[in-house]
Amino acid sequence: GWSRTCYHTEVNGDTQDMETLQLNGTALGQAFFAAASSSGRFSIPDPQVWHSEGSNTVSLYGYMQNSYDGSGYSIVYNASSDGQQLHADLAFIQQEWCIDTARMLVLELTLANHNLGGYLSASFMLEIAPAGAVKPNLDLKGFSIYKSWRDDVAQGFDVTRWVLVVGYMLLWRFTMRSRQKVLLGKKRFSYLISPSGIADIILVGLFVASQIYHLKERPAAPETRTAFFSYESYAQEKEVVAILDATFILVCCIRLASFGRINPSVYRYVKVVSRSTYAIIIYCLMFGMVMCGVMALAHAVWSPYLETFSTYTMTISAVVLSIYHPFTEVMEMYNLSPAWTLPFLVYVVICIGMFMVHVFLAIIIHAYWEVELLEREGKHDKSWSVDQWLDWALWGFVYTKITGRKPGSSRMRGQVSAEEDSDSDSSSDSDEER
Repeated sequence: GWSRTCYHTEVNGDTQDMETLQLNGTALGQAFFAAASSSGRFSIPDPQVWHSEGSNTVSLYGYMQNSYDGSGYSIVYNASSDGQQLHADLAFIQQEWCIDTARMLVLELTLANHNLGGYLSASFMLEIAPAGAVKPNLDLKGFSIYKSWRDDVAQGFDVTRWVLVVGYMLLWRFTMRSRQKVLLGKKRFSYLISPSGIADIILVGLFVASQIYHLKERPAAPETRTAFFSYESYAQEKEVVAILDATFILVCCIRLASFGRINPSVYRYVKVVSRSTYAIIIYCLMFGMVMCGVMALAHAVWSPYLETFSTYTMTISAVVLSIYHPFTEVMEMYNLSPAWTLPFLVYVVICIGMFMVHVFLAIIIHAYWEVELLEREGKHDKSWSVDQWLDWALWGFVYTKITGRKPGSSRMRGQVSAEEDSDSDSSSDSDEER
């Protein structure tokens, strides 16, 4: 009978081969190792010896497998050479090096753009299935090493952020808000669990994480190195820093927009959002269970046949997108499983599309009318007094110096009414004197 060795379909620390390869027993292998290092290929690292991932390498995300780390066997070429040695080694790489147990091949390059003063870390990955199918993948990350005028501008913004986050937000604002909570009879740290306190915590966390990356030492430039160095990790860190800075700006804009609550219309809008958000979170517990059932059914029925439902991640994407866009492979679903397709589609359309999705809109409408009835100003409602405006606009010690009252006193129950009563009493006394 015929026999063939079976290999693992997934490569990880437990399944990958780590023994030293014996590749110089064939003519291609002998010709490969006979070439001198001056030909454009470095003798280190040895293509026959397995090596672990380095500190400057990152995991690459694949299609057949979730991710691949930087361990394995590698060959390093001098990209500045004419490339003849690489072309001469292609037969050896294809027939002797990438054997049946190989599941992934990566060509990593560091490209330079001297006109723009930047670099590009490029990884061309080929995923190899056990059956022989090949899936190409590309990973490109741009980065810069030398400082420019843009870095000087960024350092100026960093100084501003230090003053804003550490000086104002972390020290001054936290202290003043904590004192105000105590004056209102609440716990000192209750500010941290309020919406504005959570936003401030997020801003501080984003700032600290960004500064940790900014303070790291830059690696040496590629043209100054005599051996290959992977810039994947550094390029990924630059990408993470850009995301952190963009998120910081986003939260800052949201935090600035929150000051618009001084306007009654904006205040009612925020109340609608807060009331509906709480109800939507509770409703999502039930809605999520129904969606999980639909995803499990679709994956169980069509995962062996359709790529859309082949993995749980793709099934989740297909089912969630079907709420606003019909399934794109309805006829294929019916041809593969006619008994399940019609009941499945009817259930999804009636249960999810017609009823459960529209409950989200009903919750928002219900919250809107609640706010309109409870929070809307009446015709006879008075505007803020001068004392309330001063308490809101001034720092605590300034407000105390001007009015002689404690900060937050205008928001205490009975403060405004007591003032109005005293004003009415004084006016009546003056009338009697007259």
